[in-house]
Amino acid sequence: MLNIIEETPSIDAVFITHDHYDHLDYPTILQLKDKVSHFFVPLGVSTHLIRWGVEEENIMELNWWDETEFEGLTVALTPAKHYSGRGPFNRDSTLWGGWVILGENTRFYTSGDSGYDEHFKEIGQVYGPFDITLMDGGQFDDRWDWVHMTPEGAV
Repeated sequence: MLNIIEETPSIDAVFITHDHYDHLDYPTILQLKDKVSHFFVPLGVSTHLIRWGVEEENIMELNWWDETEFEGLTVALTPAKHYSGRGPFNRDSTLWGGWVILGENTRFYTSGDSGYDEHFKEIGQVYGPFDITLMDGGQFDDRWDWVHMTPEGAV
């Protein structure tokens, strides 16, 4: 097992896009919770973190288009075309999204998991242009095109 988390210095912020297991891993949060100053999460996701021992005052929960300030940065949760849930009985019980982080000199955007749709245009109009953009683009199953993009679609 790698000791990456143990060897990592303190972390100012972690941004979580949704509560699927591949984006919100319980053992990883347990290892990170005492190293991270602040977790930014979509609405409803804080319940997982609080249950796992993250202090509530270290969590900022946002709705789509909500903005907050953090250490001189503007942070906003943006819409995504996806869904949430950790099991068959809680689908869409929490929110999902992408993140915009605006600094004095740099504008950053990550889409989170998302299918292609008009929300990208609106995000660009409200917050763009971006200096750094990370887009969902690693899903290759045609059945998932409504919630993920292929590399070609991301471009």
